[in-house]
Amino acid sequence: MLPPTEPSIQSALDTYHDAIHEMVCYGTHILHWILKENKKILPESTELNIAHALLFRHILEHLDSMAIQIKASAIVPSKVQLRVILEAFLSLEYLLEKPENIAQRAAAYFLVGYYKSYNFLMKHTPGTEEYRIQMEDLKKHAKYIRDEDLPDTSAELENIKRLINSPLYREAKEEYNIYTKDNTKDINDLKWHALYNGPKSTFRLANYLNRRDFYDYCYKPWSEEVHSTNLHRGVIVKAEEGYGAFNQLRMPDQAPELVQSTTMIVLSVYELLITKCVPKELNNYRQWSRMYKMVHRNKVERIKFNLVAAPNPL
Repeated sequence: MLPPTEPSIQSALDTYHDAIHEMVCYGTHILHWILKENKKILPESTELNIAHALLFRHILEHLDSMAIQIKASAIVPSKVQLRVILEAFLSLEYLLEKPENIAQRAAAYFLVGYYKSYNFLMKHTPGTEEYRIQMEDLKKHAKYIRDEDLPDTSAELENIKRLINSPLYREAKEEYNIYTKDNTKDINDLKWHALYNGPKSTFRLANYLNRRDFYDYCYKPWSEEVHSTNLHRGVIVKAEEGYGAFNQLRMPDQAPELVQSTTMIVLSVYELLITKCVPKELNNYRQWSRMYKMVHRNKVERIKFNLVAAPNPL
């Protein structure tokens, strides 16, 4: 790990942290405004009103975690979290795309999540066929979890059934049944935005929203950390006398790219929400954006890492 006493590196990381932390702080204001104004998005007071707010809160939670990790030079885990933020942003943009479709898409968002919980709980509720198959599979293929280790989920299953069968989701349920009947292989990996002839994958969603640049340069390359592939890149380096070596943990060399990508994506999120949900706060956002550029963004872009002691990648 980098020694905590390295002043130039820590100073740069502190600057990155402050820039992202400021975005988190302003984001909480946007979330507050959204919750105050959500009846203007959907007039009826149901859980459909908060789908966009939940997605945005999810983004803020991961952004806040990134700020903490970047200060400690934990850059690679932060890349994984930015990928999460980007996927949530694509869902958010699709959800809010057209006012006339928000209720329908919010229902699809919640219902697909409920069905995934339902399918999981059916495997863990005694008396169901799914439970019997699951127990047989565990006996053959599991090392630690056995039948007696599983909690009773019958009450939770009944609650999920009640939600799925509520009138609020009647139309979305019909659409779900039509889709899954024709796409049985996709049930476990079903994306909520695939319903109503929507994009069936994150890639197609990015294309549909004209966010292919974010997908190609932030989402797809950083999937390697998620799926543990190509891990040698930037890790195996040329050490003294020509030998190979592993780079140190918490290498900060990818921090500049990460922070700049984070800023670009998160500001896109904020612009979307201000425009679609709280347009009366547009002047406030513009003032904050100017301040952010002068106080934080310009400072971030001027940082030049000087890792003289680091070995060269193979």
